[in-house]
Amino acid sequence: MPLVGFIPAHKGRECIVYQNGSTYSASRILGLKESNLEKNFYSILRHQEEDLRDPGEDALIQTPVDRYLPPVPEVRSLRDFFAFEEHVRNARKTRGESVPPEWYNFPVFYFSNHNSVIGSGQEMHYPHYTTDLDYEMELAFIIGKEGRNIAADSYEDYIAGVTIANDWSARDVQRAETRIGLGPAKGKDFATSLGPFMLTAGDLSSLKVSRGKYDIDLSGKVNGKTYGSSNMKDIYFDLGQIIERASDEVTLRPGDIIMTGTFGNGCILEMRSRGVSWLNRGDEVTIESSRIGKLTNKVV
Repeated sequence: MPLVGFIPAHKGRECIVYQNGSTYSASRILGLKESNLEKNFYSILRHQEEDLRDPGEDALIQTPVDRYLPPVPEVRSLRDFFAFEEHVRNARKTRGESVPPEWYNFPVFYFSNHNSVIGSGQEMHYPHYTTDLDYEMELAFIIGKEGRNIAADSYEDYIAGVTIANDWSARDVQRAETRIGLGPAKGKDFATSLGPFMLTAGDLSSLKVSRGKYDIDLSGKVNGKTYGSSNMKDIYFDLGQIIERASDEVTLRPGDIIMTGTFGNGCILEMRSRGVSWLNRGDEVTIESSRIGKLTNKVV
């Protein structure tokens, strides 16, 4: 099961394939210039994915890799949905509230800052304006084909793959913003982590359990201690419904990112009643999936 990503390189970055514990140069596997590979990235994933499954030793990258860039050539936009009922229930419970009945009508999302995306191994800078820093474990689906008004049953034609996401949150700022009736804005503006790899659409299909639901596990860890775990099988609004909503009278384009929202037990906010503290400088946060890898960032 090859995984695709990007790493820093002398002349910018290099597309890589990770397989069986080894890292390979995708451009060497395919016999392409790096610039041509990036230019045709989504077409290559659709039509030459099988070529990436059998890398030769001449494509092996010998230097150990400890830092990754987001696993797409460019993040064009970032929509973050609110699709797990367990998370909504747990988060609302901290304020003595229940899930609003309107939540069940359709999947809702907000736009986050696509210019503040970081990769695995990169540092996450603690915003000066918060004292309640949280992580949120999510999945991020990458759009690989242009589409508009996409029917829920047709969503698979438009997905290039999936990666792990950490939707960093300043909870005190977020609370203040949402009381006004707008946002979140600065509560989410400063960073989103993606990576380390993309599981491509060909392998994603083997994990499908029903329309828009996949057997993909996630666990959140702080300084090596597991805080919570869950699985995408538990999502309330499936990916078909999410893509249909996102594309309603809007054109989705390759490089658009569709995030699921936080998994149940996927953030500190849900665990505050158990005495779990907000994040501090020096903490290392890892969101791990047996299918995709480990997305790790240190808070500085």
